[in-house]
Amino acid sequence: MRTKIGNIENYFMKASKEDFKISATLKTFQKQPYLLKNIVFFIDKLLKERERMCDLGCGFGFVPFMFGELLGFREVYGVDINENRLRKAEKRLYKVFTVNLEVDPLPFPENHFDLITSFGVFEHLRFFDNPVREAYRVLKPDGLFLVSIPNLGDWVNRLRLLLGLQPHSVQISERSRIDHIHSCTLGAFKKFLTDYGFTCLKEFGAKAIYRSNFFLELLDRIFQKKASLSIRFFLVAQKRV
Repeated sequence: MRTKIGNIENYFMKASKEDFKISATLKTFQKQPYLLKNIVFFIDKLLKERERMCDLGCGFGFVPFMFGELLGFREVYGVDINENRLRKAEKRLYKVFTVNLEVDPLPFPENHFDLITSFGVFEHLRFFDNPVREAYRVLKPDGLFLVSIPNLGDWVNRLRLLLGLQPHSVQISERSRIDHIHSCTLGAFKKFLTDYGFTCLKEFGAKAIYRSNFFLELLDRIFQKKASLSIRFFLVAQKRV
């Protein structure tokens, strides 16, 4: 094992307020550091090489920077549609590129990366096909794909649908505070990745970032143990050869 997990709280001290503002994943890891440790340890055991990794939708680059350091990668790349964010990300990452994940091919050759990550990006896309297809293309054989998405089938959404309410993870108005236009259940996403040539290896559940009610917090902790019911899921998949 080559992971440098150490005192993980030190990494969160390196993040800026801007990093936390744009990344629900970073806030999730700060509130649930054991989740980050479990994911890193799982990936660490499976990685064959640590030459290059790439993050799809890297934002300011802190989360891929953190994963790159924890897992000992030599080069960490990032792609994003927002050039302002990329200007900050390029100070943390090896190379960054402007990419519209819905339509653009990734600017890399086939079989190029050992790990591809994407955190809290897919829910902002209309369709998932292009980024998943491209991730498969540029991953090395047996390369790993780590994705985080809000769970359409979480326990709260199931209750909301029973009451005839809109799932909280999908908005229908452009005035919504969070522009989530698409989401999926864990089962649907696993089937989707399988159809594109991946083998799904492990899923992790995350609880909500904020809960002011003790009873809701307790329920969240219980349902977090089953990723298909958790508020957000992290899925690790591998490129089949």
